[in-house]
Amino acid sequence: MKILRKHLKIQRNLVPITSAVTLQRLSNGMVGIFVPLVILQEGGSLLAIAGYFLLRCLTKLAVSVPSFQLIQRRGAHLALGLSFALGVLQLTSILGFSATQHLAFLVAGAVCLGLADSLNDNSRHFYISRILKDNAKSSSLATMRIAGQAADLLGPALGGLIGVLFGSSVLLASALIVLATCFLPLRKMGKLQVLNPNAKTKFTLAGAPRRDIFANICFTADEAVGLLLWPIYLAVVLGSFATIGGVATISALATIIAVWIAGHRGDKGSSESVLRQGAFAMSVVNILKPLAVTPLSLSFTGSAYNASKEYMLNAWNANYYTRARRKGVQFNLAMEIACDIGYTTVWFFLFIIALLADDSRIFFITAFALSAVIIWGALFITRANRPG
Repeated sequence: MKILRKHLKIQRNLVPITSAVTLQRLSNGMVGIFVPLVILQEGGSLLAIAGYFLLRCLTKLAVSVPSFQLIQRRGAHLALGLSFALGVLQLTSILGFSATQHLAFLVAGAVCLGLADSLNDNSRHFYISRILKDNAKSSSLATMRIAGQAADLLGPALGGLIGVLFGSSVLLASALIVLATCFLPLRKMGKLQVLNPNAKTKFTLAGAPRRDIFANICFTADEAVGLLLWPIYLAVVLGSFATIGGVATISALATIIAVWIAGHRGDKGSSESVLRQGAFAMSVVNILKPLAVTPLSLSFTGSAYNASKEYMLNAWNANYYTRARRKGVQFNLAMEIACDIGYTTVWFFLFIIALLADDSRIFFITAFALSAVIIWGALFITRANRPG
């Protein structure tokens, strides 16, 4: 991380959380994109995968308030550490399914993933929104995301190589070892806690303006397709560790460039246009996704989507964190509930389609078309420079 701070702009007190989350993304990159392929190779169906992610989303929604209360009382560093531990259990569950083909392991894995994601997302958003400085917020966020994208670049390539040479069991075990290293940087986060343990939180959307709630539901509904459905599409179309890893690696490389550009434009006051340009690019690429059926075309569409999403996300986060710091804990919680509603709604819809449709093409075309339309609602997010 010293090299990172020398060449890229980042607040000093953001380095520990950046280090921890980057290691976690490396572990996830090694195995996360291959989970649908592991499920399919071990006899699971498209319906089973849809059910897995639906249960993950329902779990995350159900524990929104308890996870925030834990963060308030014990700190973001502890909650983040618990999320890493649950990530270990999730990977262990997938390893169990790979060995036994028993659906109980998939259920356990989905629940652990939902719990881990809730603690991880809430900890990051709450923590960063309290310490991020306005004068370099876009470049700091861009540096954090570039570090994560570097992990995304290495993870699939490394995971694909291990999967080809040694199989899914060794791949999952290797990801577990990397995930264990995430705990090391957390010790330096404890002194940075600025949370109010007496702030009241409740399960309500009233803590954030309606336009922000709507925008967040739209943004995360698209993310549910782009982040979770895309690996399933790759597993169905490509069906091998090597080609999936190669496609994911190429996509991550293009994304790093886009994030760096977005970060520098954001600090120069161009966040408004970054949001519009990102939404337009994401919508167009979502329309093109069902046409991609070869490794080359999948690499192009994957790269274009990831780059445009991360380009837009940098401006999105700059607005989100500024608003969250002004409005307090209930704003964070309301926005995270909206996020979970977006994810859950999409995956409930996709689960029904997987249940009713015999052709997987119908499943994917419907999902990508929905994503192409709904991303435009994300532009309703309140800009950071507006009062209130």
